[in-house]
Amino acid sequence: MSAVHERPHRRKATAAQAPPPDTCTPADRYAELFEEVQRQGVFPDSKTFVDCAPRRAPEEILADYRAHRDAPGFDLRAFVRASFVGPRPAHSGFVADPRRDLRAHIEALWPYLTRAPMHHPARSCGASTRSGWTGPTACSPAKRTGAWCASRAANS
Repeated sequence: MSAVHERPHRRKATAAQAPPPDTCTPADRYAELFEEVQRQGVFPDSKTFVDCAPRRAPEEILADYRAHRDAPGFDLRAFVRASFVGPRPAHSGFVADPRRDLRAHIEALWPYLTRAPMHHPARSCGASTRSGWTGPTACSPAKRTGAWCASRAANS
């Protein structure tokens, strides 16, 4: 059995300490900043910015963006790096062993597919969950299409 399934009391305690997710979508919260980050391709896909957590109050970030965006030499990428913390990368490196039966394959794969509850900064789009959840991988349609992370809340 994987570590994710062995300690449900620890997962629940961790999730209980997390702040609630933001009730606004990142597009609503960051308005034209969100649109410009996506339009300029600041990140390699349309999902990464959605998963970034603000380093300070979103209202302050948006006000600073509005105040400085038209200044000569404004660097949107630098502004985003200074204002947000990027998401943790998903697990990688799984190698299938063709000698395993299906059950053993799934048990070996499960730690790469699940995400344990983690601290989500206030007003980030990360949703608190009572237990681990299965998240999108780099190849999943949700990752490619930039689906908003509210899907996480459905797994709680």
